[in-house]
Amino acid sequence: MKRNLSTTTRLLRFNRRATMDKANLTKEMKQWLGPKNILGDYVKNPYFYPNQNNKPNYIQTQKKIYGRDSTINPFPLNQYTKTNYIISEDLKDKILEDATNLHPQEIAHKYGINLQRIEAIIKLKSIEKDFKVKDELVEDLKRFSTVMKNYFPLFNHQTVDNLTEIPTKRINDRFLTIEENEPFGPVDAAKILKLEPAETTLKSLTEFNLEDHQKKQQALEDKKVSVVYGKKREGEKSVFRFTQKDVGTFGHRYGASRRDRKKDRAIGFDSLGKMIYLHPNN
Repeated sequence: MKRNLSTTTRLLRFNRRATMDKANLTKEMKQWLGPKNILGDYVKNPYFYPNQNNKPNYIQTQKKIYGRDSTINPFPLNQYTKTNYIISEDLKDKILEDATNLHPQEIAHKYGINLQRIEAIIKLKSIEKDFKVKDELVEDLKRFSTVMKNYFPLFNHQTVDNLTEIPTKRINDRFLTIEENEPFGPVDAAKILKLEPAETTLKSLTEFNLEDHQKKQQALEDKKVSVVYGKKREGEKSVFRFTQKDVGTFGHRYGASRRDRKKDRAIGFDSLGKMIYLHPNN
């Protein structure tokens, strides 16, 4: 029986130990990173500065891989992992305007955006109104957000998110055909909608349990701790805070004093005959 060997492909032999040599790996890494500047940054590396044209500069391979977009797929050998598109500020403003009249599910279908992203945009915009940033962080946050917005690809109507999780049937009204003389009340409607009756809901909202209320108030009182804040002077970044604690129930000793490390410490005995180290003043 003959064994035919293929001659179309070249058999490459390599030394595994040589490829995993630490010195070689360090040398190749330094060649790829390039020289450092005075701050320790590799400014001459082609991937050091992020692109600002909404096209990420992911690592590109020498050989072009079929089906891979280097601006969307971060991993060369995985074409299924894709970078998500960011929503522009103009589109966010339109979503907020529609949120006053439309349901988030309807907005998701209108723009072709995932429902969770629509809900997140509405929620974060409401938080942004009351969010206050420290003065010393304003410039850094502004610079960081500008770079990130210009780095990732922008969402457009040609790139539609996966909308399969949106229950489209719940958007439409529900109709039920019944006889003219057939009784139909709130309890029957609650059963069809799989909700509890309105009477039960209103009763639970109006009931007031005095014992539960007193327990909650007592729990809040127990958690209260007296705190005194120090005065923050000009130029200081920190504020001292003093918290009231009971003596003997808080704090512990750490480290060792100088006399505890001496080899010729004075030794004595207490009333029970236990050996103790005497204080130098005794």
